[in-house]
Amino acid sequence: DSYIIDNGPYHIWVWVGRNASSKERVEAMRNAHGFLKKKNYPSSTRVTRVVDGGEPVEFKVLFTSWRDDERIKNSHTPSIKNGNGNHTKHVPLKIDASVLHSDLKLAAQEQLLDDGTGTLRIWKVGATSLVEVPSKRKNVLYSGESYAIKYSYTHSGRESSILYYWKGEDKVETDRNNLGKLTMNQEPALNEVHVQVRTVQGKEPPHFLASFRGKLIVLLGQQEDVFPAVFLLQVRGNHIHNTYAIQQPLHRSSLNSNFVFVLKTDESSYVWCGKGSTGDEREMAKSVAKSICEGELVVLYEGLEKPDFWKHITNEGVYANVRSRKSTSKIASIRLFHCSNASGTFKVEETMNFSQSDLIEEDVMILDVFHTIFIWIGRKANKEEKSKALEFATEYLDTDPCKRSPDLPV
Repeated sequence: DSYIIDNGPYHIWVWVGRNASSKERVEAMRNAHGFLKKKNYPSSTRVTRVVDGGEPVEFKVLFTSWRDDERIKNSHTPSIKNGNGNHTKHVPLKIDASVLHSDLKLAAQEQLLDDGTGTLRIWKVGATSLVEVPSKRKNVLYSGESYAIKYSYTHSGRESSILYYWKGEDKVETDRNNLGKLTMNQEPALNEVHVQVRTVQGKEPPHFLASFRGKLIVLLGQQEDVFPAVFLLQVRGNHIHNTYAIQQPLHRSSLNSNFVFVLKTDESSYVWCGKGSTGDEREMAKSVAKSICEGELVVLYEGLEKPDFWKHITNEGVYANVRSRKSTSKIASIRLFHCSNASGTFKVEETMNFSQSDLIEEDVMILDVFHTIFIWIGRKANKEEKSKALEFATEYLDTDPCKRSPDLPV
């Protein structure tokens, strides 16, 4: 086949596959010029034709995970050299650096752990104790609380786990280390989880959302024994790795034509589909609704609502009813890992929503900016942390489903 790569009014690329037919090769450039006119790009826009296997560097950098086939065939797993220049024996780490998935392309893009079919255990963090959340409510978190969430899954026949520390946006956290203290004292099994991720509401990584199978619901305030009688949810996302639902005020102004909303009442529940929503978004919203609604589920389309729907929504305000173009651009994630053996065991914990103040001089940090991996060594880091961090960085790069080059700068 042949493809048109649109880099805006700056450059249009025409890529021709090695097995493209003669007709496709002839029409490729003509189609590109027609595309240029349809987009109303200036006549000065560059149009360049490239062939499969002869792509220039300027073309390759448009793809965050571009890889050359020949280079991969000749690649080998790098070994670590000691101070004498000799290759040391590779010792497998207990840390699960392998973030593979049955759909490798999706795993590479979203850094997924698995297909989301693992098991979840959730504890609400109190002032002095951890309280496990009942399994029937395990997809509902509250914005005024913090939670410890353990996700267990199987990879290559081996049981693995990841521990998330999630904080709601309305939660006031006076002691950031309190969660770790409670975990160590009350739930010893959680201390055996080597991969730990701190995240806050609205900054959840894709693998966190995938563990909820796209059914994560965040209600406002502090956790209650029963759900509110009537509440409204805005559902965002079109796949299990990017979907979550957040409670909104019961006002007309809370609605938006570009999204899908779930209204739960005592009598029945409604899925309100904005005119700018997609089919995938509607299906994910139905999945969210079914996870908390036991009665009838009514699907409504914007402009065709039933009177029963509006009796629960106040007339306060005017909602956004102009369709907006949904962004599909992908930007490689930048990730920061904290490496420490302060607990007696070498552990790696991913730091979410990080800043320079998260660098700890007693430990080692690993920063992955996709094209380079940086190992930042604190001035007070010990010898084991330095060597183990280098081993982890190598293992992490070697098991990356993006198949990045083993020669990537570290």
